[in-house]
Amino acid sequence: MEANLRELVKRPNVYFKLSEIMQMGTDGTPITDPAVYKPRLDYLMDIFGEDRVVFGSDWPNGNAVAHLDVVVKIVRDYFGPKSRAVQEKFFWRNSIPAYKWIKREPSQASL
Repeated sequence: MEANLRELVKRPNVYFKLSEIMQMGTDGTPITDPAVYKPRLDYLMDIFGEDRVVFGSDWPNGNAVAHLDVVVKIVRDYFGPKSRAVQEKFFWRNSIPAYKWIKREPSQASL
C-alpha cells in the first residue's frame, strides 16, 4: 500500500480524502476513538501535505461503517489543534481545486 501511495503523491492533481478512514473493531462495531486514527492521519498528512487533503463524507455509503457525526468528530478532533488555515484547507478550500468548483452565487466563498 505504501508504494501505491508514494506513486499517487507524485501526481500533483491527486487529492486524498482523509475522512473515509473508519475501521471496524473485532466486535463488528466502528472504532470511534480518535486516537486510533491519529498515526494514520499523521502519515497521510505528511506524505500528501495540507494542500492535497480534503474532507468528504461518502454519505450515504459511509453510513455502512459509521454515521456522519462520528466521522466528523474524528476529523474535527484531529484537525482541532492545527491552525485555522489548515482546517479551512481540509474542510473546504482544497475542494475548490480538487473538484474544480466554480462560483455560481455571489454568497459562495472563494479562494
